Amino acid sequence: MTPPQHEDFAVAAGGFLPDGNLLHAPPYYAAWDGIARDLPKLIPYGVRSAVDKLSILSTDGLELQDELRWAYVRLAFISQAYIRGGETPGDVRAHLPPQLAIPLVHISKRLGLQPVISYAATCLWNFRCESNNLSKPECLETLVTFTGTESESWFYRISIAIEARGAAVLPALVHALQAAGKCDYEPLVPALCELQSCIKDIIHLLQRMSERCDPMVFYNRIRPFLAGSQNVAEFPTGVFYDRGNQEGEWKQLRGGSNGQSTLLQVFDKVLSIDHGSNGAGTANFHDEMKEYMPAEHRRFLEQVERQRTIREVVMSLPAVHDIRAAYDAAIDSMYDLRSKHLSVVARYISVPSSKSRSERVAGTGGTFLNSFLRQARDNTKAAKV
Repeated sequence: MTPPQHEDFAVAAGGFLPDGNLLHAPPYYAAWDGIARDLPKLIPYGVRSAVDKLSILSTDGLELQDELRWAYVRLAFISQAYIRGGETPGDVRAHLPPQLAIPLVHISKRLGLQPVISYAATCLWNFRCESNNLSKPECLETLVTFTGTESESWFYRISIAIEARGAAVLPALVHALQAAGKCDYEPLVPALCELQSCIKDIIHLLQRMSERCDPMVFYNRIRPFLAGSQNVAEFPTGVFYDRGNQEGEWKQLRGGSNGQSTLLQVFDKVLSIDHGSNGAGTANFHDEMKEYMPAEHRRFLEQVERQRTIREVVMSLPAVHDIRAAYDAAIDSMYDLRSKHLSVVARYISVPSSKSRSERVAGTGGTFLNSFLRQARDNTKAAKV
């Protein structure tokens, strides 16, 4: 079995973040960039009319991976604004016109993810940083937003900073998995301790969400644009992706969700945290989220899943207490992270939802969030040895 190499699959020094930021694509695609930049102004007053004036642009001029990502971010944001950005609340449109649907589907296929807003669109490929310190959200700048608010930008920047902080631990985790496969146990404790420290820093970053992201702005103005068309009342049959000439396809897709972060799923896999089935007779949510990850990130995660697990080593060496203690400490940190996530959800979704008299609290990915996150936290605790 070939051990995973973190430098493979476009996972390098920045982890799952790109090495550089492409700020401009070929001039041919300037119209996409113009609408994306103006979304905060266009959404209240006619984003659909602006889109309807677009021509169907060929994607042949997008040759580089960075160019494809650039285009995907803009088309994903514009498409979401088109279907959800009516001039009055609740004015949705279950139809994506050819000038958006055709290039978005083509580009998404080349990138290996679903043609819809995603964590990659809002966070991974949607920032620039003039310094080298990507783990500080105040040093980051988002490129495209729906609302133009500091709350929206900060929401994305916290996630980007978390990805940057998590990138530093990936080489140690890969090395630990390689070592476990060779029955070399020396690197395991240092890697687990480094992971524990990383998760604690991530918790601290998550705690900073309240510094600049207003809960009511998030719930009422930002969150609706991140929702998908699967398990959503406004789109009972999904969204029609129009190819023109009376052809097209109905798609029911999840929305943008931090569940699409490859980094956090890697942590779960390294620690053998099993989230099991969702009981609905379909693939569980965590597995489904892989379809919304960039292809190279998904391949990396699949490589991690194939390795001998650190848990297997821990269970095979019951007398080696330092490995067991380091493993359980890392599990405890993941439990604390999920507890903190629940408190953030309470502040940004549950409380505003109660004020809006919503009956049930669903995540932007289409899950009923509180019960889902509690179950994920319980699964984390159950992984302890």
